[in-house]
Amino acid sequence: MDFSFGPEESALADSFRDFIKREVRPLEDRLRPVYMETDGESPELRKALLEIRRRSAELGFYSVDIPTELGGGGLSYVGQALLREVAGSTGSFLAIGCLSGPEGPTGLVQGMTPSLRERLLPPFLRAEISACFALTEPDAGSDNQSMKTRAVKDGADWVLNGTKHFITNGQHADFAQVFAVTDQEKKAAGGVTCFVVEKGTPGFSVGKTQAVIYGGEGPCELVFDDCRVPEENIIGEVGMGFYAAMQFLTGGRANIAAMCVGFGEHLTAQFQR
Repeated sequence: MDFSFGPEESALADSFRDFIKREVRPLEDRLRPVYMETDGESPELRKALLEIRRRSAELGFYSVDIPTELGGGGLSYVGQALLREVAGSTGSFLAIGCLSGPEGPTGLVQGMTPSLRERLLPPFLRAEISACFALTEPDAGSDNQSMKTRAVKDGADWVLNGTKHFITNGQHADFAQVFAVTDQEKKAAGGVTCFVVEKGTPGFSVGKTQAVIYGGEGPCELVFDDCRVPEENIIGEVGMGFYAAMQFLTGGRANIAAMCVGFGEHLTAQFQR
């Protein structure tokens, strides 16, 4: 596999670095006292994050991972990792939020039905709405195949029951991408399906926020109690959700690793001063 960067990817990385220097860092410097006083959690900081994320979307950075035919930048996995490394190397706590993560558009949007794409994708790519990736459960963390959330077909709808936890952006998401068992016998091997569950859907509620060691607002629980969603809200094929989840996580782990490399570069530069 070729891990080298082409001229277009290098130019994009330079452009993203300039954006951080020009627009993100000045905002961050102004908000640093608030961040330190509130441990990274305040309405003012969240408002700033949303504003700079929408600005990133205007410039094409936020949706750069998404295929061009869906309105994104069509960036390769190597290019995606490069941008995460750039973000980490700046030492900016807002820069990472300028790129899509669990709350933003990812490869999962390719499996959306035409009606979902038409309604959700334009504002999603503009960072006007956000999502969350709801896979982890109290008894299914690293062993996701042990998930207990169920979805049962009832007429033209599916009825979801279960609890997810440690869900990033769960309390703010306009819709959740929820993984549930639809075939108890097959489970991960063709028995897990991904559903879009929108905020305000009866039977869908946000539970408690969960404490974590890093600063800022923590992840939360999501609860589904006879939550009814239509067939058109399925992402991809029925039963193929586990494979979609693993593809998402594989790309995400590569991006996190690249971001950590960037943070290491930033810290090294600080110590060498």
